[in-house]
Amino acid sequence: MVNAEAQAISFGALGTVNGTNKLIASVIVGIIWTAISPLLEFIFAALLMGLATFFLARRNRTLLNKSAIQSKKFTAK
Repeated sequence: MVNAEAQAISFGALGTVNGTNKLIASVIVGIIWTAISPLLEFIFAALLMGLATFFLARRNRTLLNKSAIQSKKFTAK
């Protein structure tokens, strides 16, 4: 997906984005855990995971439909 010349920068950017998001998520979870309750934190995490699963499934279904349409156009020629 990335040129050989840009591979090191791409890995660095990926690590930076992942690390930043993990830090933000840990801070949010820590605040909810400490200020409100551990149970609410687990409920919040479960809701976010369910939401992410829903959007990924929806995206994959859209991509599968697009590829099916393109393959039909390709075989029709």
